[in-house]
Amino acid sequence: MKTKDLTLAALFAGFISISSYIVIPLPVVPFSLQVFAVSLTAICLTRKQALFAILTYTLVGLIGLPVFAGGRGGFQVILSPSFGFILGFIPMVFIINTLFHKLPKGKRWLAFIAGSLSLYAVALPILYFNLKLNTGTVLSLSKLLVTYWLIFLPTDCLSMGLSYLVQTKILPFTQSQTTSSESL
Repeated sequence: MKTKDLTLAALFAGFISISSYIVIPLPVVPFSLQVFAVSLTAICLTRKQALFAILTYTLVGLIGLPVFAGGRGGFQVILSPSFGFILGFIPMVFIINTLFHKLPKGKRWLAFIAGSLSLYAVALPILYFNLKLNTGTVLSLSKLLVTYWLIFLPTDCLSMGLSYLVQTKILPFTQSQTTSSESL
């Protein structure tokens, strides 16, 4: 990767980290602006840059820097119920970026739906397992979906929509990055 690519990825990793500090506490999994930041990262950068940004964010948090929601960090986060969301950001970035730049303008919203589904496909099983392992709490599938997916759906849609609006305002800065036909 070139210096410009690394710089953009580092800036967006920092942006994701900062967004994790803006938290509305909820039981077990807090609401933060991470979905907004991750979505914006996915649509503003090339696939390689976006993946590097989210992987950097994840690794920096796992080694102990307090970059996860609520200022948490460290290897012990793996056992927290919200760890699945941190891991789910990786396929989310990949899917949103890939689809957003391949779909026609009028269908780009499908990239956000697919990205959101990938996030929850990773997050919910890990949340279920970590709740069961750490607290002995066993949730039914319906309770899991209602409590940890449906409750976040409106804010996730708002976050993703806002990321699209912000991206259109900073398009001149990122246009040279998103039009690149880089592949992994």
